[in-house]
Amino acid sequence: MAYINPRITKLGATLENHTDSSITRVDLLNDLAWELWTTDPERAMEMSLEAAQLAEELSYDRGIMYAKVNVEMKEWRTSITGSVAIFLEALSWFEENDEPVGAANVLNFLAIIYWAIGDLQRGLDYSLKSLKLHQSFENPEGKGWTYQTLSGFHYDLKQYDQAKDYAEKSLELFRSTDNLLGEARALNGIGNALLYLDECENSLAFHHKSLNIARKMEHDFTISRVLNDIGLVHQKRKDFKGALPFHEESLRLRDELDYPTGQTTSLLDLANALVQTGEVERGIASIEKSLELAIEINAKPKQARGHMALAMIYESQGDYEKALDHFKDHFELEQTIFSEDAERKIKNMQVVFERETAQKEAEIFRLKNVELKEKNDQLNSMLEELKATQAQLLQAGKMVALGNLVAGIAHEINTPIGTIKSGADVASRVAEKLLDSLEPEQKRRAVDKELHKTLPLLQNTTKNSIQAVDRIMKIVIGLKNFARLEEAEFQLADIREVLVYSLLL
Repeated sequence: MAYINPRITKLGATLENHTDSSITRVDLLNDLAWELWTTDPERAMEMSLEAAQLAEELSYDRGIMYAKVNVEMKEWRTSITGSVAIFLEALSWFEENDEPVGAANVLNFLAIIYWAIGDLQRGLDYSLKSLKLHQSFENPEGKGWTYQTLSGFHYDLKQYDQAKDYAEKSLELFRSTDNLLGEARALNGIGNALLYLDECENSLAFHHKSLNIARKMEHDFTISRVLNDIGLVHQKRKDFKGALPFHEESLRLRDELDYPTGQTTSLLDLANALVQTGEVERGIASIEKSLELAIEINAKPKQARGHMALAMIYESQGDYEKALDHFKDHFELEQTIFSEDAERKIKNMQVVFERETAQKEAEIFRLKNVELKEKNDQLNSMLEELKATQAQLLQAGKMVALGNLVAGIAHEINTPIGTIKSGADVASRVAEKLLDSLEPEQKRRAVDKELHKTLPLLQNTTKNSIQAVDRIMKIVIGLKNFARLEEAEFQLADIREVLVYSLLL
C-alpha cells in the first residue's frame, strides 16, 4: 500500500474547498508546494506558479514572496547568482514584515547556495543564523532541516563527529513531528558519517533503517541514494560481491528517474565493485557508459574520475599506452576543473558580493530616510510647539495691552464719574433739605406749591443719576477684574462677586 502523507492529504482537501481567487487559496497553494517540493517537484512548481499569479492579481505581497521562494527552490541550480538575488530580496521582505518562518527558511537556502559555490564559511554563517531564528519561535521541522544542512557542511569539511551530532539532532526533531522523509535523510546522514568513523556495522544499520522508511514512502530518489551508500559501506568492508546488488538497484532506479548525475555516480561505484570481483570487462563498460553521460551533462569531475579508473585498470593489465592516455585525460580535466572551479567561485562570489553590497547600500539608504523622517517629524513637532508658544505670547501680549487699555479707560472714566456722582449726591441732599425746611403754611402758597412739586422731581433725577453712575462704576470694576489688573497670581476670591460681574459684562 502506497504511503500517504497526512499533511499533504489535509492540505489538498482544504485546497479543493477553496476554489475562489482568494488570499486563503494563495496561502494553501504555497503551503502545499512547500510540502511537495522534495517528493513531487513538478506539482510543487505548478502550484507555486499559480500562487504567484493569483497573489499578483490580489496585490498580496506575502503570497508573492512565499511563491517566489518556492519557485526558486527548484530553479536555483541553473542560476545561482539569480537565486541569491531573489533569496536576498525575500529575506529582506520577511525581516521587514515580521515573517520569521520565511526568513529562517530563506537563510537555510542561502547556506546551501554558498555551500554549492564553495564558500563554506559564509554558508555556515547563514545556516547558524537560520538555526537561531528557528529556535526563537520553536519550529522543530525547520530546525531539523537546518541541522541537516549543518551536518552536510561538517561532512564536507571531514569533521565527521560533528556531522553525526547534527544528523542525530535532526533525527530527533523529525521523529517528534512524524516527518518520515526528514527521518530517512537524517538516518542516511548518520550512516555516512559512521562510515568514515570506521563504524561500518553501525553505518549499515542506520542506512537500512533509512531505506525502510524511504521504501515505505515510495520515495525513489531517496531509495536510490541510500542503496548506493549501502553499496559503498560493503566496499569499505571489502565485501565487493555484497555491494553489487545495491549499486545495480540504485542504478536501475536512477535510470527510471532519468537522473544523469546520480546515474554516473552509480555507474562508477558499480564499476569499482565489478573490477574488484574480477568482472573487469563489465567494469570497463560501466565506466565508459558513465563517461558518455558525464560528457553529455558536462560533469567534468565525473569524467576525471572515470578516466582515472580506466587508467588504473589498464595499468594493472600492462596496457601502459591506454593507461597513459587516460592519465593524461584525467590530469587535463583536473586542471580544467581547478581553473573553471576557481573562476566560477570567484565570479559567483563577486556577483554575490555585488548583490549583497547593493542590498546593504539600499538598507543604509532606507535607514537614512527613516532617520531623516524622524528628524523631520521632530522639527515639525517643534515648529507646532513654537507656533503654539507664539500664539500664547501673542495672546498674553494682547491681554497686557487690553489690561493697559482698560486701566487707562477706567482711570479716565472714574474721575468724571466721581465728579458727576458727587454733584448728583450734593444736589439730592440740597433738594431734601429744602423740602424739609418749608413750613406747612408756605406749602399752601402757590409759589411754595410749585417749589414743593419741583424739588421731589430734582431729587428723583439725582437719585437716578447716582444709580447710573454706580452701574458705570461696577462695569469699570468688572473690566478691571476681567483683565486681572493689579492682582496676584494666586489669591482668595469671592466666587459670587466674580459671577455677578461676569453676568454684568
